[in-house]
Amino acid sequence: MAWKLVILGIIILVILLWGYAFIAGIRKGWMQFQKKRKYGRLPTVVIGNITVGGTGKTPFILFISQLFSERKIAILSRGYGRSSRGYLEVETNSNVKLVGDEPLELKRTLTKTGIQVKVVVGENRIQAIDRIAADSNGIELVFLDDGLQHVNLLPDVSVVLTSFEKPFNREHFSLPFGSLREFSNAAKQYDYLVVTKCPSKLPQARIEKWWEENSSGLSFSRENVFFAEYTIESEFLNEVQFKSDFRKEIEVENRIIGESSFNEIDIQTVAESEKGLNIDHSNQVSVNVNSKSCLLITGIVNTNGIQNYLSDIGFSVSNHFNYSDHYYFGLKELKEWLRFSLEHGIRCWFTTRKDWQRLQDILEENKEIFPIDFSLKMGIVYTKVTILEERKEEFKNKIVNKLKRK
Repeated sequence: MAWKLVILGIIILVILLWGYAFIAGIRKGWMQFQKKRKYGRLPTVVIGNITVGGTGKTPFILFISQLFSERKIAILSRGYGRSSRGYLEVETNSNVKLVGDEPLELKRTLTKTGIQVKVVVGENRIQAIDRIAADSNGIELVFLDDGLQHVNLLPDVSVVLTSFEKPFNREHFSLPFGSLREFSNAAKQYDYLVVTKCPSKLPQARIEKWWEENSSGLSFSRENVFFAEYTIESEFLNEVQFKSDFRKEIEVENRIIGESSFNEIDIQTVAESEKGLNIDHSNQVSVNVNSKSCLLITGIVNTNGIQNYLSDIGFSVSNHFNYSDHYYFGLKELKEWLRFSLEHGIRCWFTTRKDWQRLQDILEENKEIFPIDFSLKMGIVYTKVTILEERKEEFKNKIVNKLKRK
């Protein structure tokens, strides 16, 4: 009897550690065997991961969209975390809860840079591509934000992203206890590998050493592997103004400050601190400020490097409010940020560009509930992608050539 329990335990453990990846492989293999996987009506380039998140997929989608900006392109995303279902086109004024934070970031960022791109969300990739083709207005190419594991679509080009510090070949277990979405050897069916988040000014010798250490487990030839540096940059948006009437101080005190007493806060100190803050109103971050303390607000997978970056440009993070990925901020969180800022004289908040898509609505909706006049500068942190080894055009040409279907 005991040996039966041991065997059952081993089976359960195997299922938990590798079951997800095994099922994903079986599903895709079965669809391939039945020849049910098919190309979309438009040429497609899928950018995705072998592991779950943290590889810098959204910045790379922005980069590749800019790389192909001379073409009429569309971006298709599932719209992770959205409350809606089905096909939706994303506009710059779309509701983030309906379309998702990443598609909205893509649409707004590319529009701001002058690139007119059609961004849509849809969980059924084949149907969504058909819809894009029907309404295309000359769309030549569709980039899929994730979708390597989508069993129905056979992409024209597939690009796998993996991070420099944590390549997928070093992962051993699949969801839910590991991060693999499919087994590492599944990478051999994909076309190109981009090693993301490479250290700044990475020397060629370090690139070759990395390749020597990892090549045997990645299933790619060196000519199809590209290295990308991810550089953190930032900009300031317009000042956020919280306006109210001092005469309403008592009636709104409990709503904003919660259990702490508003009278315990030194208003004079806060006023003096605000007068001392001298921040450049241009779009470039200026470190020429008297008060360099800031609040950092994030809801993403990987925040590594952000605090170091803020320190490099002259800011000290007094508190980092860190939430789960795609977290939707609410009034409760806003109260916490405002209370901390008021108590510590902070007049500058930083967040990521992805988080800003979810954050700006809550700020806009609650500008008039604060018991004193309160203004702050909102800093947006984002990532710029650069292909290393001077191989950007080579990367583009490989994709172009692969798009020429046989």
